[in-house]
Amino acid sequence: MRMLVLLTIGIAIGALCGSMATRSIAMTHAYPRGVMAVLQVRLGNARRALDATPACDPDLARSELAALAGFIPELSPALEAHKEPRLLELSRQMQAAATATTESAEPANCAELAERVAQIAHACDACHQEYR
Repeated sequence: MRMLVLLTIGIAIGALCGSMATRSIAMTHAYPRGVMAVLQVRLGNARRALDATPACDPDLARSELAALAGFIPELSPALEAHKEPRLLELSRQMQAAATATTESAEPANCAELAERVAQIAHACDACHQEYR
């Protein structure tokens, strides 16, 4: 009887420790997932501003593009924990696309804005093709 009680206590403690370990491992992925969620929302906002009906509002689309490009530098710190060279390279490429988007001349119309949003979206897709 004593052995059965000790076995039950050991199983309960083992399950508790396993649960705690699983939660701590899952928490290491919370920051990158949060950054990806914010980037997804920002990209969606930029696309919706460009696809607005009856006509695109260039000022709104420009501000959404600036917000998206301004948040992209948060990507590298979020991905550094993974220590995968290819992942960090893709992150740098995305930052380069965002920098090129913000440093070049101010887009005059919605077509130019759509092209810049597409460049950033392509950089997102390149990474997600390998790591999703």
